[in-house]
Amino acid sequence: MPPVGLKRRLTGVVVMLNRKMLKPSNLLFAIVLLFVVSTRLPQILEHIKLEGQPLIQEERRNILENQTIIFPPSAGHAMVIYWATWCAPCKLEMNRLKSSVESGAIPKERIFAVSLFEEESEVQSFLQKNPYPFIFLALSKNDESLNIRATPTTLIVQDGKIRSISQGMSLWGIWWAEFLFKNHLEMQQTK
Repeated sequence: MPPVGLKRRLTGVVVMLNRKMLKPSNLLFAIVLLFVVSTRLPQILEHIKLEGQPLIQEERRNILENQTIIFPPSAGHAMVIYWATWCAPCKLEMNRLKSSVESGAIPKERIFAVSLFEEESEVQSFLQKNPYPFIFLALSKNDESLNIRATPTTLIVQDGKIRSISQGMSLWGIWWAEFLFKNHLEMQQTK
């Protein structure tokens, strides 16, 4: 049995913690955190199920050059960003990707962008004022089957399969992509 003085101190600490923990600001934070986790959890679990799954290869139209390409590439890495012209975090991510392309860390022909919620004419108008060195693809039923509900959502694809998927601003996603592209390039050079 602990000494009476220690028991009294421990009781005092517990009471103090309870008073601090029950502050309205802490309760509000806990409620907001619980709400965010509960609303995002289904999407996170869905993303986990998608990792490792193949993307269906198909002919897709590059909306800027009006040419048809095969997407996703069957070999190597690619990055897909699902975005919207009105999405501020998307613009930040796309500017970070643009910097990676300009520095040579990611090849521009390996970054694909798909606008989920807008007409092609809106996207083309936006891109005339804000050029990015990526391939902008027309929306497809395969994109819709991924059930992406928020922008930006970024996929890293390796050999036609989804390697990772992240939603929202990614602190490490672009660094991870740069690392993968660098390693892939080095492996190709040693062969």
